[in-house]
Amino acid sequence: MNNKKKRKHNMTGKDDFCPFYMNPIRILHEKHMRKRLKCDKFSIIAQICVGGVMYHMLGVQFQSPTIDLWLEGEDYMKLAENLEKYMRDLEPFPIMEDYKEEGKAPYPIIGVGDIKLYCMHYTSCEEAIEAWKRRRERVDFSRCMAIATEWDMGYDEDLITRFLALPYPKVLFVKSKREDKNTVFCDERAWNERAKTINVPLLTCYKHGYKRCFEEVFDVVDWINRNANAE
Repeated sequence: MNNKKKRKHNMTGKDDFCPFYMNPIRILHEKHMRKRLKCDKFSIIAQICVGGVMYHMLGVQFQSPTIDLWLEGEDYMKLAENLEKYMRDLEPFPIMEDYKEEGKAPYPIIGVGDIKLYCMHYTSCEEAIEAWKRRRERVDFSRCMAIATEWDMGYDEDLITRFLALPYPKVLFVKSKREDKNTVFCDERAWNERAKTINVPLLTCYKHGYKRCFEEVFDVVDWINRNANAE
C-alpha cells in the first residue's frame, strides 16, 4: 500500500494517561526502567512524539529537537539522512501559526531548510523555534537512534527501504509482520482503525494496563543500552 496523503495525528486523549488505579504500578515500572538504563547520553531522532515520551519516562534530558512534533515521511528521511546539515547548518523559521486538522486544535508549523515540522504540542512558532534551537545543541551525532512507523511513512516502500538503510540504530513499528531487521510488530491493539485502510498508530497510549502500547512489544531500555555505546 502506498498512501501519499498527508498523515493526521491524534492529539491528547483519555488513552494518553495511565489509568489512575494503575499509577502505583506505573511508578514502580518507570523506576525499574531508569535503574536498568546504563547510558543517559543518546539522541532519539523520532518521526513522531514517541521519542519525547521515551526521554520523559526514563528521566533523561531531551537530547534531540524532534520532541512534541511530527514530520511527513519524505521530510523525515531528508532529516534522518542529513542530520548535521539540518541541525547545524540551517536555521528554523516560522511557516504557519495555526495549522488546522479536522477536529483538532490548531498548532504551528515551522521549517528548517526544505522540510516542515508539524509542532502539534506547541502554542506558537516562536516557542517551537526556541525549543528546536535549544535541543539541537544537545545532539550527540555519535549516539543517534531513529524511530518511525510504517503508517507515518505512508506505507511507502521506498521510504521504508531508506529508513532501514540508515547507518545508525533504528526501529520501525509496523502493523503487519515483516522479515526486515529493525522492525517491531504491533498487533491491532496498538492501532486505531479510523477507516477501512487507515490505521493510526497509538504507540504512546495506554490500552490495556500500566504499559504504553510500544512498551508491550519493545524494550526501549535494552535497545538504548545495546546501541548507545554504553559502558
